[in-house]
Amino acid sequence: MNIALNITRSEAEHRAQHVLSRFRPNREYHLFPINPRAEENAGVVFRARPDEGGQTLVVKVFGHSDEARRKVTRQFRRQRQVHAALRNAEAGVPRPMYLDDVVPAMVMQNIPGMSFFALWTASRLTELSEHAGRWLSRYHAISETDQLLDTAPMLAWLDRFFAEHPDAHLLEAPGFTQARRRVETLARLADGQPVQHSIIHGDYHAANLVLDHSHRVFGLDFENRHHDIALRDAFSFILDVVLNTGADVEECSKAFRAGYGLAGGTPPVLRFADAYLATIGWARLGVHAHLRPRRQARLALLERVAMGDSSLLWSA
Repeated sequence: MNIALNITRSEAEHRAQHVLSRFRPNREYHLFPINPRAEENAGVVFRARPDEGGQTLVVKVFGHSDEARRKVTRQFRRQRQVHAALRNAEAGVPRPMYLDDVVPAMVMQNIPGMSFFALWTASRLTELSEHAGRWLSRYHAISETDQLLDTAPMLAWLDRFFAEHPDAHLLEAPGFTQARRRVETLARLADGQPVQHSIIHGDYHAANLVLDHSHRVFGLDFENRHHDIALRDAFSFILDVVLNTGADVEECSKAFRAGYGLAGGTPPVLRFADAYLATIGWARLGVHAHLRPRRQARLALLERVAMGDSSLLWSA
């Protein structure tokens, strides 16, 4: 976590009240932390309820630094763009309402509902996975372009990684060498195939989706403005759900893909993206000698996907 963005909850509460007094000077608000267990976070979020009626708001406060000011400005501007694009769509985005780049903080519409992470149970796996796939499809459609997959820069990333980590024990492991060869084989089959590029979300997981009381899905936490293979977001979401909820990989992937559709790529592209994204994730984690249990679980799943023993993006 970037220390420049960190802020304690007590300091964040004081700053949130300051921002609200500037945005709505004639109202008093009670603040309720949405992430109550986080004493420090790169952005503390509060639900702000007025004393006497009126609109409940959400306030997100960052640490006081130049980097934090740039970050909150990027988030506010990107969220405003996405909200305008999806205003009348089934896929929703909270309306950004006020930016304070001095504090820094942003105020946005409150969505009365619960995050997918809080709602996740085995009985709702199919429903929520389909919802998540459908929302992401709508989001990607805002900026989608159809391109032909060029695997050369992607394979070059692996080469650079090896060059930068020559002493990493993982890179000498037979399993990792086998996974890399598998990626290269799949790259030859996928290269030149149609693939969808979009401005990816970049942090797409269950805690960044809210289901409101009318069963409309809202996405949260926008900042990225770079085009990439749209399948990156799908891979990240399924990986996160499986690791954090214990959901069945195949069932979650099938339901997500049903909601998203197959616009993300042809079968060779899906197989390559699955193996490539797992291999680079495995590499990034595997160079560390000591990992906490959650990261060890992540590493183990990425290894299975990279080796072809499991899949997040396709099924035979």
